[in-house]
Amino acid sequence: MGRRTLSQDTIVPSKTSSEFAQGPILANVQFPSLRMPSISESWSEYCQACNVQTLTFSKVVEGELFCSSKCAFMAEKVCSELEKALRSEQQESAFYSGCGGLDPQVTVNITHKILETATPDRHHIRRILTRLSLKSGKLPHPLFLHGVKCSDKEVFVNGGFADIFRGSFHNEEIGLKRLRVFQAIEISRRKELEKDFLRESIMWQSLKHEHVLTFLGVDRTIFAPVLCMVLPWMPHGNVRGVLDSWKSPAKEDIDTPPEQRLSQVHTWIHEISSGLAYLHSERVVHGDLRGVNILVGADWKVRLADFGLAVFAESMSNANSSKRDGNIRWMAPELINAEQFGGTSCRPTYESDIYSFAIVCVEMYLGETPLHAVADFALLREVPEGRRPPRPQFAVGDLKMPDELWHVITDCWQNLAADRPTAQRLLERTEYIQDDAFHFEEVRYECDWPECTCVFQDPSSRDDHQRIVAHWPSYTCAGCNTEFLAAAIYKAHLKSNEECHTADSGQVRADRWSTACDMYAAGFYVTACQLFSSIPGHSVVITNRGLVCSALGRHREALDDYKLSMSTGHNSAVCDFQRGVSHFALKEYENAIECFDSVLLRLGRINNPLLNFRHVGMEYVVYALKAKFNKGACLLKLGKEEGNEIMLDAERDMKTENVPDDRPQVKGDDLIFFLPYGMSFGPPDLKYHDV
Repeated sequence: MGRRTLSQDTIVPSKTSSEFAQGPILANVQFPSLRMPSISESWSEYCQACNVQTLTFSKVVEGELFCSSKCAFMAEKVCSELEKALRSEQQESAFYSGCGGLDPQVTVNITHKILETATPDRHHIRRILTRLSLKSGKLPHPLFLHGVKCSDKEVFVNGGFADIFRGSFHNEEIGLKRLRVFQAIEISRRKELEKDFLRESIMWQSLKHEHVLTFLGVDRTIFAPVLCMVLPWMPHGNVRGVLDSWKSPAKEDIDTPPEQRLSQVHTWIHEISSGLAYLHSERVVHGDLRGVNILVGADWKVRLADFGLAVFAESMSNANSSKRDGNIRWMAPELINAEQFGGTSCRPTYESDIYSFAIVCVEMYLGETPLHAVADFALLREVPEGRRPPRPQFAVGDLKMPDELWHVITDCWQNLAADRPTAQRLLERTEYIQDDAFHFEEVRYECDWPECTCVFQDPSSRDDHQRIVAHWPSYTCAGCNTEFLAAAIYKAHLKSNEECHTADSGQVRADRWSTACDMYAAGFYVTACQLFSSIPGHSVVITNRGLVCSALGRHREALDDYKLSMSTGHNSAVCDFQRGVSHFALKEYENAIECFDSVLLRLGRINNPLLNFRHVGMEYVVYALKAKFNKGACLLKLGKEEGNEIMLDAERDMKTENVPDDRPQVKGDDLIFFLPYGMSFGPPDLKYHDV
């Protein structure tokens, strides 16, 4: 970007956006290709300039980047001004003034888009984008995520200036880092914290490495108007927390010998040096390297995190700053007392990161803060004079630190910054320290579908994936052996071809029906729906599809299926019972009461013990007393006290009649009786027929 020659021709806004996209300037910028959506995704891609107008799918496929010629012109102008800014500091200062009156948000968006390309000038552009964001108070629109969820607003981890909450994004667990901005904080301090958030977000989102925690984006809805960083969830927490647990292990951890734990620590030390070497190659100084900022993933690999004090190495904006941030026990002597070492700045440097790395190594051996018993005021004097922690032994088993590692540590905390090794040299030296003979196994939860390669950090995420993702690949006609990707097209084929319809009937459909029931019982809800939808003409199959929709929380679709099923022959108490459940979930309590009354009418007198639909494959018992209880719950929701009396009567009678309370044990006071998830009607043995 900075070394390419871009045309400075005047662009008239009468051209189309496609002409702009193919002009000399944008062609040289080389915007990254847009990702094509998968078949299961709904496509929505925004204009790369304004990020407001949505491009049509066809425009994206054709390579369009902008919604209008105006946006294309603005993007062209930003590229031109950015090219000038890369050439001189004077032009860079002018760039921050707004690119000749252009919308600051558009300028930030386009600069961010250019930064995403692998340009040789990315270090310079990253710094420019950060300053631009700080000046305008705006983040690039693509950083904002849609669909972030946080059901539990309880703080999971308290930090110095931020709180961590647990949430989800696209069915993956995430952490939400919320800036702690109280109303009582002075306006000037609040603005300073907000600028810190902008700076950290811009810097962090551009860093991509195996041992640097991925920055997913920013959420602005969960705690609006306060912004939150969205980060991957690290199930094992930070290395300090892991070491604390090792010092007082749970029963299941006792069998892991101290030697194996120490081997894992040596691997972590090498991984930390790898992440640090990457940061320095990107001209980024971490500035706050310590155990609590080193996180452990499900794969037991470490990631450097928390870039709140990180700085750009080449930036001179705070070169004369006397502000000292960070924790003193990990702080290099030249940052504690700059004047003693001939400096004037307390700004973190590459060399101060190397010093912090040495302290981290000792911290990981001790499982506690080095020199924790020494007062801060004493360290302010003694560290610049050469005081360092003594050579430690491993906290688990009192194992000795190898000479090779101790030599690395002592080299890294030399008093003079110039005497310390570079991060790249550190990476080479720690290569010989890590032990490949042992490391903790990654906890992996793989999808149970044989052809699916998805892996998850916890079983709940895997189960969610299995429930909502369509895994059935295609439908093969038993008559002509043609493969169909969509159930609707497959059924249309059977309807129009009598021979294929005949070949698909009887036992063939019964087997597919049984497979669908098995899929639902195994937790593959949408996959079961795929198979049920491929079986034409049977009302009970439609009921089954309604049961799955209800389990997925799609109660309106479930009601449609129950209605269709009953109109085509499956006029059963189960349908009425589940219709009542779905109406209750939709808060349509009057309709739910009608359904439960219908169940009671079908079953006769109130104390009729059961109605068993085993003859068509259903193994669940619908008790009249359950319908009575549900009716009472509806009345109570309508504010009628008689509902509470009905529920109490039903509960007493259920105990007398030994009717099991099979409601799931989950939170909430709205739980009524319903068919257990995973249960559906199987095909009638040898009686399968088309309706």
